[in-house]
Amino acid sequence: MTGTEPKARRERVVHSAQEKAEAVLSWWTERRRPSEICRELKITSTLLSQWQERAMEGILLALKPRTRKPEERAPALPEKVERLLARKSAPEGTSRLSRRLTALMQAKESEKPAATSASH
Repeated sequence: MTGTEPKARRERVVHSAQEKAEAVLSWWTERRRPSEICRELKITSTLLSQWQERAMEGILLALKPRTRKPEERAPALPEKVERLLARKSAPEGTSRLSRRLTALMQAKESEKPAATSASH
């Protein structure tokens, strides 16, 4: 082989997701050493490490709690139920007191014009 001849390229082998998963899991479970896996699959230790990183990322992503954006969520309770709960959760007598105060204020307001017109 002279310096002008091109190096022989390795034939690229495409491994399935199943093969990659089995390789990583056999490493993690210590059934096989990384060097055995690399030799058997004809891959580098760097590639096996990349598969391991991707496997960990996939596991973490799969186990991450799923949350939806607020606009994607359905209302927790129908509007009618929300109103009923709001009315029931108000302290007892507050609504009666509020109505009574409103009535007193309206009565007082209606008396004011009569009082001011009598003084003029």
